[in-house]
Amino acid sequence: MVNVFRRLLQSSRGREAPLASSGIVLITARSAPKLGRIRSGRFEMSLDGEITRETWLAVPSAFPSLILDVFAVLPGEFRAIIRNSSTTNADEIAEKAVAWFMEKSREHLRILRGPAIKKLWKNCSVRPIHSDEELQEERMRILMRAKI
Repeated sequence: MVNVFRRLLQSSRGREAPLASSGIVLITARSAPKLGRIRSGRFEMSLDGEITRETWLAVPSAFPSLILDVFAVLPGEFRAIIRNSSTTNADEIAEKAVAWFMEKSREHLRILRGPAIKKLWKNCSVRPIHSDEELQEERMRILMRAKI
């Protein structure tokens, strides 16, 4: 599972780098199928989007030291901020949690749609957030994009 995540990171960054030395990370995952569409000025989540949302909300059950911050399911991507309340192995926990999320959402979609679904995520970037100011800026960006 972590190897899949590393491949996605390498394809979007071209290198591996430490993730979450601050304990807070921003995740941007581009989806292969659309997670929803805009209709009459409002976002309507697709089944893929619902699965993405429900799987994301399950992350703290699998990784109790993680705290979900803001997140948004958008037509072609998923954006989120997570905080790690543990200082022990923060990078490793964040990496495993994102890999778990991506794999579980793909598995759930395959259960509902069948084995023809091979790819849910095109690429993923994960980067640490280093200051309160940066955290507030990223929160606002996610919330503004969610208002589409």
